[in-house]
Amino acid sequence: SLSRTDVGMRIPSILLVPDANNASHLLALCECGQPHVSQHSPNTGCDICSKISKDGGTTWSELSVVVKNSSQPTPVYDTARKQVLLNFNGAPHCMTELGSCGFNMQMKSADGGK
Repeated sequence: SLSRTDVGMRIPSILLVPDANNASHLLALCECGQPHVSQHSPNTGCDICSKISKDGGTTWSELSVVVKNSSQPTPVYDTARKQVLLNFNGAPHCMTELGSCGFNMQMKSADGGK
């Protein structure tokens, strides 16, 4: 599971990612970090984290930080290019006193998120 007692976690997602040998693994991603300042402006202590399961979710890898100081992960698997795409908000999260979010970013993984 994606639980950690020392940080808050939100926006969970999970992908079933095919491997080259016709097997597959689960890739779980979420936003993990300190509690949010408000519902409209997450603080800059948030990171995007992941875990991988190769046995259908029975056991999971250790929690890994994928992107520091980022939020709102939205992963998809691109079957045509056989890669994981991760869309997210980059830091700084709160660029003005109005609390507008930072810029949108995308990263890709050709190894299934490993």
